[in-house]
Amino acid sequence: MSIKKLLLYLSITLQIKSSLIFKMNGDVTQCFIDELFQDSSMIIKWKIFTYSRLNVKPILPFFTIYALNEESKEEIFNYKINLPKSKTTFTVKKAGQYRICAKRTKYNGKDAPHEIVYMNMKLLSENMDEIDFSDVVSNEDLNLFDQKSKKIKELTKPILTDQATQLEEENNSSVETIENTKWYKYMAIGQVVVTLFIGIVQLRNFRRFLKSQNVI
Repeated sequence: MSIKKLLLYLSITLQIKSSLIFKMNGDVTQCFIDELFQDSSMIIKWKIFTYSRLNVKPILPFFTIYALNEESKEEIFNYKINLPKSKTTFTVKKAGQYRICAKRTKYNGKDAPHEIVYMNMKLLSENMDEIDFSDVVSNEDLNLFDQKSKKIKELTKPILTDQATQLEEENNSSVETIENTKWYKYMAIGQVVVTLFIGIVQLRNFRRFLKSQNVI
């Protein structure tokens, strides 16, 4: 079985259908037209921005995202935008072509003529093209892949066992090292105490010797 087939078979069904950047100045509507299947869940992501320092928050109430059936013109979804960057979702109950639109309903007089407002929209669908994987990979290919996976698992089992043993030995060794270090610390403290005691005794004896010689 080829890697290409395997990757196709294991690929996720959530895929980007469309992604465009619109200019949204004045009263304007920009749309996608796409074919959707029954019970498809459509995710719409958007970002409203400019390439200048214009604050887009005051104009967000003028933006709407809606969807309608291209054949019946029935509106099935309407969403008022309140964030410059976010996402929303809706479900299609009937298969067909749908128009998904972004609309700016009112012109904001505060926008200078050179201030161009952009809107980036991405559409994602769970069952984008109703992909049928039944003929992509045969049962023989899957059985071969399963056999090779089991063989690799058996080959790597001794290595994993050795690694687990080494880790256990290293863990035991580290515990022993920590214990030895603790006792070494106690021994070092004891040696310092004994050395100080011997030094004090020697100083006292030396002073007695000096007194016996009438030096002090």
